[in-house]
Amino acid sequence: VGDGTRLPFGDGTFDAVASAFLLRNLTELEAGLREMARVTRPGGRVVALEFSPDCNPMWRPVFEAYSRRVIPWLGARVAGDRLAYAYLPSSVAGFLDCQAVSQAMRRAGLRPLSPRRHLLGSVTVHRAVKP
Repeated sequence: VGDGTRLPFGDGTFDAVASAFLLRNLTELEAGLREMARVTRPGGRVVALEFSPDCNPMWRPVFEAYSRRVIPWLGARVAGDRLAYAYLPSSVAGFLDCQAVSQAMRRAGLRPLSPRRHLLGSVTVHRAVKP
C-alpha cells in the first residue's frame, strides 16, 4: 500500500514499470506518470493496461452491460465485495481516450509508443519509453 505519486524507490531503479487498471484511479494522473518515469531508467519502459472509453462503438453496449452487471456480480462472488467493483462503469466512462493518455505520458517526460488495443478496443496497453 502506498502513494502512486511518491514511490519509495530511487531514480532510475527499474528497467520497466507496469500497472494494470491503475491510471484511471489516480487522482493526479500526470503526477503518477511522472513518478513512474522517475523510477524508470533511461531507455526503460512504462506500460499501463487500462479499460478504454473509446472502444469500438459496436462493442461498447456489450462492454458496458458486462461492466455494469457481470463484473460487480463476480466481485461479490469472488471477492465478497460487490461495491468494490460497482464503480467500474463510471470510472471507465470518465477516463481519457488513447490519444489523451499518450499526451499525458509525453507531458510526464515519457516518449509514448503506439497503444495496443485488445478485446475489440475495450482494453488498451499504453506504452512509453523513458528518454
